[in-house]
Amino acid sequence: ELDPALLPARIALADVCRRLYLLDPERPAFLRDQWKSQLDAINRRAPDSFDALRLGAYLALADDDRARALRMFQQAEAAAPDEPEAAMAIS
Repeated sequence: ELDPALLPARIALADVCRRLYLLDPERPAFLRDQWKSQLDAINRRAPDSFDALRLGAYLALADDDRARALRMFQQAEAAAPDEPEAAMAIS
């Protein structure tokens, strides 16, 4: 559980940072940096995974790159068609 290479822990931390960053109207840089750092580590281990694509799509959306976000959400949906989060984000 304390292993920093553990992918589920990185995904959970990235999700927490994403949620906190998007909820805070001031958009704290340290949260975005931590989110990006965790995403980079996830991408090194599982670049085409649902979580890597989903987290990357939200980051692109936060950076106002809607075209990239849409592409990544579509890829995430293709990677895990039973996960409703990507389909909801696309709509």
